[in-house]
Amino acid sequence: MHRSRTFALTTSALLLALPLGLTACGSSDKGSGAQSSAAAPTSGDQGAPSGSGSSGGGDAAGKPSKDEVKTGLVKFYGTQGVTGDKADKLAGCIVDDGYDQFSPKTLIAMRDGKPTDMDPADTASFTKVSTQCAVKTGAGSLPTSLPSAS
Repeated sequence: MHRSRTFALTTSALLLALPLGLTACGSSDKGSGAQSSAAAPTSGDQGAPSGSGSSGGGDAAGKPSKDEVKTGLVKFYGTQGVTGDKADKLAGCIVDDGYDQFSPKTLIAMRDGKPTDMDPADTASFTKVSTQCAVKTGAGSLPTSLPSAS
C-alpha cells in the first residue's frame, strides 16, 4: 500500500515533466527565428530578460508566493490520487528547490493546479528538480526505462 503511493507520487512527477518535453520539441513551428533561447512568441509580452527599460526585476513582480505554488501543486497531486504527507513533501521540495529557477508562467501554472501548462523552457529544470525531490522525499527513483528528453 505504501509502495503504491510511492509509485503514484513518482508517476505524477513524471506525468508533469514528460508531456512538456514533447511540447518543447514541437514548438519550433511557431517562431520564425531559428534558435531563440528565450522562446518569446511575442516581443515585449513577458518583459525583456536583460531589463532594457524598467528597473527592478520584472520577473519577480509576476511570481506568485511559494505558499500559493505549493498549495496548487498539492491540489494537482490530489487529482492524481496522491494526497497527504507525500504530496505535501514533494510539492514543498519542488517549490523550495525550483522556485528561483522557474519562470513566472510556470509558477502561475503550478499555483493554478495546472503544472502541465508550464513554460516549455522550464521542462529540463523541472524534470531535474522533480526527480531529485522524488528521491529526497522518499518517493523513490524514476524508472530507468523512460525515454530521455534530450
